[in-house]
Amino acid sequence: MTISLNNAIGDFFGTKEKWMTLLLLSVCQFIPIVGPMVMIGYFTRRFALVRSGGEEIDFTFDDFSEYLQIGLWPTLAYLVVSLVAIPLILIAEIPMFLAIINLAEDPEAIAPFIGSMVLTYALIFLVSFLLLLFSSPIVLRSSLMKSFQEGFSMRFIASFLKKVGLGFALWIF
Repeated sequence: MTISLNNAIGDFFGTKEKWMTLLLLSVCQFIPIVGPMVMIGYFTRRFALVRSGGEEIDFTFDDFSEYLQIGLWPTLAYLVVSLVAIPLILIAEIPMFLAIINLAEDPEAIAPFIGSMVLTYALIFLVSFLLLLFSSPIVLRSSLMKSFQEGFSMRFIASFLKKVGLGFALWIF
């Protein structure tokens, strides 16, 4: 299975009212908190319809509450995964804090400081990469199942990463 950005963009512009859809989705971006949830709901509903053989739909505010309801679960699932990642990022920053303390005590120790900074950024990059890698199947499943709990299916996460893992990991970069 391959992930094609060209196909995803082409799919978005395949509807009759594509420019109005783009404009209305842009307006949604200005609605705090709720706007991105509505966009996730719209894209989830559209993806599910296309995958089941239905036709592509354009965005309208008539279905705003339905899109909001669909987008709520993946947003909450991502929030929980992000809350797990926060302590990992704080742990990854320990070398930087230690380097700053060491530099304050010995101002000429610039080489260890630079090494610690490189290590810190590498660890933060690794945690961020893993967050994106593991949160994507969780958000996808919670979107399609319209359930917070269903998103955390370990069987689905393992299956998703097994099927698209390498291609998806390369796409993240």
